[in-house]
Amino acid sequence: KTATDSVTNLLAEEKPDGIYLTWLNPNDSDFNHVIVERDGQEVYQGAVEMYVDSDTQEGTTYTYTVTAYDTSNNPSSAISIGFLTNDKTAPASVSDVQVVQTDDKLTLTWQNPSDDVSSVEVYKNNQPEPVYNNGMGTSYEESGFTPYEQVTYKIVTVDASGNKTETTLTFEVQPWLPLAPVSGVTASKTSDSVSLSWTNPD
Repeated sequence: KTATDSVTNLLAEEKPDGIYLTWLNPNDSDFNHVIVERDGQEVYQGAVEMYVDSDTQEGTTYTYTVTAYDTSNNPSSAISIGFLTNDKTAPASVSDVQVVQTDDKLTLTWQNPSDDVSSVEVYKNNQPEPVYNNGMGTSYEESGFTPYEQVTYKIVTVDASGNKTETTLTFEVQPWLPLAPVSGVTASKTSDSVSLSWTNPD
């Protein structure tokens, strides 16, 4: 006997509770059911035009095959679709973050995670755009700061799926020019002590 037609419009979509497969069953009068296989293992048998696979892992490719059967259990040609699940796990953060000041210049350094990171971004003072976005570097420097200025850096690791992890550090710029000396130093002696007085710089 001639087999039934194949299913059509086979689609796959990932939702929070799993991968949703949908299709259209053939219009043959003797169509009976379909069998869905995942990577060669049967996971569904029935006539409903949808199957939800809730037993999946992140960042994994699955191949689904849908075969229609008629009332005599003759199989149609199989229709297959591959699907890569999303990676939802954030990467590790940077480590050993340090800031070194040289006069009005700050040098920010860090160590990148060993895996699952595709790029590093540096943001300054909650600005929306990064001041550094240059792949997998491990340092960033800039100058023009003033004494006692508060600077907050946010170092963000990004994986291939766009997941991000932030590390924040705040630094206060220290004065690098020598202070003016005190003036008007005087000393007065009493019988058992010496008193000093002076005028602080402006």
